[in-house]
Amino acid sequence: TEEIKVRLQSVAPSFSISGIGLRFPGSPERKSGLYQALQVSWERDSSGLYSWSIKDRDSGALVQKFKARQLEVVGSQLRINLKPVAGRLTLIPKSGAEVRTEVIVTLDLEEYLRGVLPAEMPKDWPLEALKAQAIASRSYALYRKRAREKAGASHHVESTVMDQVYRSLDADLASVHENIQRAIRETEGMILVSTRDLASPLAAYFHSDCGGHTEDARIVWGEASAGTAACPHSSSSEWKAEFTLAEIESRVS
Repeated sequence: TEEIKVRLQSVAPSFSISGIGLRFPGSPERKSGLYQALQVSWERDSSGLYSWSIKDRDSGALVQKFKARQLEVVGSQLRINLKPVAGRLTLIPKSGAEVRTEVIVTLDLEEYLRGVLPAEMPKDWPLEALKAQAIASRSYALYRKRAREKAGASHHVESTVMDQVYRSLDADLASVHENIQRAIRETEGMILVSTRDLASPLAAYFHSDCGGHTEDARIVWGEASAGTAACPHSSSSEWKAEFTLAEIESRVS
């Protein structure tokens, strides 16, 4: 089973966490809590560590305080600033020019795809199209994972168009899109691979509409992956615009 680390967003150094059975594996206090809603904040000290303060969001009472380079959070139905978060949660302080907290979740790869497919393709599209998207998205995620692990990054993929869009799903919504689940289930473990190295996932770049013509992928991305310079089946590959003589004259005068 492959796991994927997704950078969801950046939040301020003080933020709220809510969920059921919230626990902090990195805390020196091993007691288990059933905290429902917490306010979390951090400060950097002279040793380079971060002092974490965890308080009850409603009463303001201190729950835990300890030092760590990052905060691990486990629990169910997690939310950061009321936004749903699926998977194991890691919070990483960044105190450079911009002070922020990076929100990273670790998910099973197939679970991750359940949040990618409906964000990248309409769920009511034909099943075979959704299956093709599942294979492309799975391949791209694994390609990025290998590259970013080699670079020592804290995450594997972004949740935005900088990689591919991922949206966290509430637990009760995860089973709604049967077409999405079927596409992922029927392609489980299937990826595209490089023709030069059959053990390496292909950088399976994709787009919503090529406009009728694309550049060779090797020129755009600088990678030795297969590519094509034509996209003849695009719905936008042929188009027509009409202008009056007066409009043309006004633009060239």
